[in-house]
Amino acid sequence: WLDTTSVYGPLATGAHELAVRLSGGSVHAAVLLLALVNATAFVVAGVALVRLAGSDPTRRARAALLWGANPLMLYVLVAGAHLDAQAIALAVVALALLPRRALLAGAVLGLAGAVKISFGLWGLAFLWALRRRPADALRCCLGAALALALTYGLTGGGAFDQVQVASRFVSPSTFWHPVYERLDAALPREDARQVVAVAAWCVIGLLALLLLRLLPRVDADDAAAVAARTAAALSLAWVLGAAYVLPWYDATAWALLAVLAPSVADWLLLVHTTSYGFWYVASRALAWPPGVAEWSSRRAP
Repeated sequence: WLDTTSVYGPLATGAHELAVRLSGGSVHAAVLLLALVNATAFVVAGVALVRLAGSDPTRRARAALLWGANPLMLYVLVAGAHLDAQAIALAVVALALLPRRALLAGAVLGLAGAVKISFGLWGLAFLWALRRRPADALRCCLGAALALALTYGLTGGGAFDQVQVASRFVSPSTFWHPVYERLDAALPREDARQVVAVAAWCVIGLLALLLLRLLPRVDADDAAAVAARTAAALSLAWVLGAAYVLPWYDATAWALLAVLAPSVADWLLLVHTTSYGFWYVASRALAWPPGVAEWSSRRAP
């Protein structure tokens, strides 16, 4: 790891450096600081989601339960101390700002992208929600561009080095892994990875179209609701169809479904997060049963 650049955005990497400096060289203290930051971000996201749910007590209760009281999120995201909580908190705040303050919404979403660049998917959803308001769409783009320029611009192109490498990985727990293994036996490794990557993007696109038909309809004049629904389709399609997925990636989809009406998508995500959560157990020190151990230790790229 000493020669591996961070896969995360400059804002996340800066927070890591600050935590290390404040900890005085103690790894335990640095990890504790980062865990506290992530837990705080989780609470901020939860408060913002409840406010986005409006005044309807049923919708507010759903937002609180699917996020703040969701044992899967507490397990894979909070207990695991993953920085996805930071990006989600920023993205949800941006979503709340979108209807009336497009410039600021774009800037805050840009900061979310400076934590994890994958939140560019939300940017597509924001633009779709503002498609009938071109001036606001332009303001949103400008805000995001400024935030990204001030973060990635200061760190240079090296910030994307590890992202480009990781984008070709295949998780052992995805349905793509057995496909990749067979291709890897017949093709050079990089060619096999490229074929899987292209196929995965095709599946993600198809799933997004299907989910847009499946997810509950929202008021077309409510920019935040339209953006949430579109981002939910894109995010859920990503975690269901991507070649490289970890269970805490599902947190993005959980946050978005929390402000939408109940649908079969809830059950799809429940099965996905639960099954993936068993693969990646936080701080697991006990050995798996023999059959599970053999499967989980299969060769990964």
